[in-house]
Amino acid sequence: MSVLGNRSGIYQIINKINGKRYIGATKDYDHRIYEHKRRLNKGTHTNSLLQKDFSKSPNSFEFEIVKDIPEPENLQYYENWFITVYQTFDGENGYNLTPWSGYASDRKKPGLPIEKVASVGTIMMACRLKKDMSQIELANNLSIKQSDVSKYENNTQEPKLSILNRWMEVTESLPVLVAFIMSVNNNDILNHVIHMKK
Repeated sequence: MSVLGNRSGIYQIINKINGKRYIGATKDYDHRIYEHKRRLNKGTHTNSLLQKDFSKSPNSFEFEIVKDIPEPENLQYYENWFITVYQTFDGENGYNLTPWSGYASDRKKPGLPIEKVASVGTIMMACRLKKDMSQIELANNLSIKQSDVSKYENNTQEPKLSILNRWMEVTESLPVLVAFIMSVNNNDILNHVIHMKK
């Protein structure tokens, strides 16, 4: 995950002590994070759960870009998706106050819209995230480059079956490989990954 500004995408505020996260979406990472930090430091953040823990240990929090999303119309979709993957709305894993995106006024519950078809890369990324692995960690386990992991997840390079097999072994997601082989609908596979227990 990169810590870069002036970008549109999904970001997280993570408490390194307890692992809790806040997931958000923004068209301007620098400005959005500046506002979060300003309010948290003043003790006036609207998210009382996040503010409470931040006030106890401000140096324990990190602010990171999770995924670049160049197309603004896709921000809410991916914000919902990451909120669901990380289950940041249940109080134990995160600080999101509702189980849906707060980015747009037309709020929707998390999960995949039925008109969207999950790609293989998205499913592979979901398996990695569910295992709480970074791209570098997974690349090291697979003896490949981080750039290859990124290409697979962004669907710019098709994985060989051997890579897919090892990927699912390392992320403990072998049922997903079976589902691929059996030609199960990709949306159904992704929803299975989202709801798998860690």
